[in-house]
Amino acid sequence: MRLIRALATTALLTAVGVAAAVSPATAAGQPESPYGDSGWFPTPSEPAEIPGGALCAFPIRIAEPIDGVRGRVVATEPELQEEYVGPLTVEVTNLDTGASTTVNASGHGHIVTYHADGSQTWDWSGPVAVGFRPDRANNHAPGLYLLTGRYTAELAPWGRTITSAQGTEKDLCAMIA
Repeated sequence: MRLIRALATTALLTAVGVAAAVSPATAAGQPESPYGDSGWFPTPSEPAEIPGGALCAFPIRIAEPIDGVRGRVVATEPELQEEYVGPLTVEVTNLDTGASTTVNASGHGHIVTYHADGSQTWDWSGPVAVGFRPDRANNHAPGLYLLTGRYTAELAPWGRTITSAQGTEKDLCAMIA
């Protein structure tokens, strides 16, 4: 994503349309990396509960049992660009029935560009969990999906637009309905 906070939340919560992301480097003023001089910074995430109708027809809980995602600044001019990599599993639980699924969402965010208007351009290789809210301007059916392959998308508080797609998708809501 996400996806949406840093990649785990950025890729997930922003991508799922739950929250507008703030780049971790921007929010923290380019933190010193715990990975030495590599420039990589951790992007921890928190579980989130999403009300019914926002992504799935029923309320869901999204958690990341494995979250080793890290990011790094690639460029700061003319706009901030970051890259995200690392292991990520996403567990999605139907809060009405308890049914759940856990998927590998360890995609590679090759270039994430943060625009001044709050929107983001994502160029990634999936799998990545991405959501499309029914109350936003999207070019995809509402729901929560696992997109695997190469994608480019515009993510904004007002909607999500997939601009390039070469891959497959799984409907995560259908998997736990």
